Amino acid sequence: MQKQFWLLVILVIGCSFFIHAQTKKSYFGPVVSAYLTSLREELNELDFQLQQREITREEYVLGKARLTLLRRVVQERAQKTHVDFVPELQALTLAEFGMVGLSQPPEPDKLQVGQVFDESWQLVSIEATKPPFYVFEKVQLGQNATSERMIERQPAKPVDPQAVIETIIVPDPPYLPPAASRPRKVNGNE
Repeated sequence: MQKQFWLLVILVIGCSFFIHAQTKKSYFGPVVSAYLTSLREELNELDFQLQQREITREEYVLGKARLTLLRRVVQERAQKTHVDFVPELQALTLAEFGMVGLSQPPEPDKLQVGQVFDESWQLVSIEATKPPFYVFEKVQLGQNATSERMIERQPAKPVDPQAVIETIIVPDPPYLPPAASRPRKVNGNE
């Protein structure tokens, strides 16, 4: 009897640890999961390029740091907001600032998280790595205006599908009975 009791206690404790471990596992929606998978594939490609000596060690380290940083930023945002969305992000070093197409490159000493440049890119993070990375997010301008326009476009009353569907009737050609035909005469040679 005492063995059964301890066996039951161990089983209950084991199940509770298993259930606790399952609930701690983070889940991302399909969009974030697909993005993270693509980052993992890019890391694999980077490893392959290094093995094949297509890139230098410095390019590999820089690329791996960039991809790891993007992964962390996307995971943290998804866990914090619980939204299955990945904005357009750029993780750039100072030398790469021209890649986002800003009219004037920002001055590194005056950069602050939250700043918006050319009404198109917002600085969301400054990473103190070697070299430092600056993470920019593409600003979604007019998002509220777009949703307001969509509300305005919605019809005030329900639409009857029969009233808006146009049906074109193509008549069949008139039926012509086959022409009376005579049996062919076959020559005796054939």
